[in-house]
Amino acid sequence: MGKKGRVALQLVGFGAGVALLVWVIARAFATMTPDDWDRLRNASTGQLAGLVGLAALSVAMNGVLWWLAIRPVKRLRLGDTASVNAIATVLAYAPFKLSVVFRATYHRSVDGLAVLTFGGWAAAIAAGLLAGVVPALALRLTPLSSNLTLWIVASAVGAVVAAIVGSALSRSLATGAGWRFVRRSAFRLGGARGLRLVRGPMFTNLHAATHMLAQPGPVVAAALLRLIDALVLAGRFLIAASVLGVDVSAATAVVVGVAFFLIGALAPTGAAGVREGGAAGLLALLGVDESVTPIVVFVAATGVLGELGIGAMALAWLGPGRLRGLVKRREGASSGGETPGAA
Repeated sequence: MGKKGRVALQLVGFGAGVALLVWVIARAFATMTPDDWDRLRNASTGQLAGLVGLAALSVAMNGVLWWLAIRPVKRLRLGDTASVNAIATVLAYAPFKLSVVFRATYHRSVDGLAVLTFGGWAAAIAAGLLAGVVPALALRLTPLSSNLTLWIVASAVGAVVAAIVGSALSRSLATGAGWRFVRRSAFRLGGARGLRLVRGPMFTNLHAATHMLAQPGPVVAAALLRLIDALVLAGRFLIAASVLGVDVSAATAVVVGVAFFLIGALAPTGAAGVREGGAAGLLALLGVDESVTPIVVFVAATGVLGELGIGAMALAWLGPGRLRGLVKRREGASSGGETPGAA
C-alpha cells in the first residue's frame, strides 16, 4: 500500500472511531434514567477526584514501567521517561500513531536510543504486561476470584513466578549460544523463510528485548507494578459503577480495565471511540446490564481530565526549549542532516 493509501486508511479508521465514540455517548444518554442523572449529579468530590486521580496515576505508573524496562541496558532519567510517556498517552487519541512517533523520536534524538533498541524496548514492555496481568486474568476463572484478597495475593505470586521464569529464559537466549540456537531452530523449521524471519526486524527487536529482560529484579518489579496498574484501572470502573448504582465485581472490572488500556494502546488509527466501544461491548459480554455504556463514558471522560493534567505537567517538566530542539533535530534528519537510524 502506498503512502496516500496509508494516510487514507488512517483517516478512515480515525473517522470510524469518532463515529463509534458518538454512538457510545448517544447510547449512554439513551440508557440514563432520571435516577441515574441524579446519582451522577450527586457524585461526591472524593469519587470524582478518585476517577481523575487514578487515571493520572495509571499514566505515571506506565512511565515508570517504560523506565524500568530500559534500565538494564541504558540509564535514562525517570522524570524524562515518565514525561514522554504522559505526552504519548495524550497523543494516542490521534491517528498516524503520533504517540509512537513522538516517543521514538524523542528517545532517539535526545537519549541516543537506536531505532532497533526502541523496538526491543516495546517488546520488553509487552512481556512485562503479560507477566503482570495474565495470571490475574487466568485466576478470574477459578473460585479464588470470589475472594478479593486471595485473588490479589495469588495474582501477585503468579506475576512474580512468571517474571522469574521469563527472565531466566531471556537470560539464556541473550547469550550468543542461546540466540544461535533460536536462529538455527527457525531455519530448520522454516527453511529460507525462517532465515529471512530471523534476519528481519522482529527477531532483532526480540533479541534486544532478551537483554532488557535478563535481569530478574527489574522484571519482577515491572510485573508487580503492572498488576497494580491493572487494579488501578479496575478501580476506575468500580468507582464509576458505584456512582451509577451498577453492580460490577472486582474481577470483571480488572478484565475490562485491562482491555480498556490494551485497546487504546494497540488501536492502529487512534484510541478515540475504539477503546470505549470495545470496553462497553466487553462489559455487556461479561453479563453487566445495559447500564454499561454510561460507566464507560464516565470513566473515559474523567480519564481525559487526568491524562491532560499529567500531560500538562509533563510538558512543563520537559520544557518548551527541549521540545523545540527536538522538532529542529527531526527536521534536520528529514532533510538529510542526520543519518537515519544512527544512534
